[in-house]
Amino acid sequence: MWDSHVRVGGAAGSDLQVANCPKLTGSVNPRCIATSILVHVTSKASGYFENTWFWVADDEIETFPGTEIDIFVGRGEFS
Repeated sequence: MWDSHVRVGGAAGSDLQVANCPKLTGSVNPRCIATSILVHVTSKASGYFENTWFWVADDEIETFPGTEIDIFVGRGEFS
């Protein structure tokens, strides 16, 4: 995998925007738990990753300036 960008949340249609996931509410909103793993490479697999970016959004890109949001993910890459 090369020249790849994986983003979770912060974009229109994701339901992970400021309306559902405002910053610093003091608790974990179940609607804002996005995933447990962004990429999982098993022990029988191999992979070549160059210029890859796995990002959990911390701001909404549909607003200017970007409004901060809280989205929860367990881990990025797991191998």
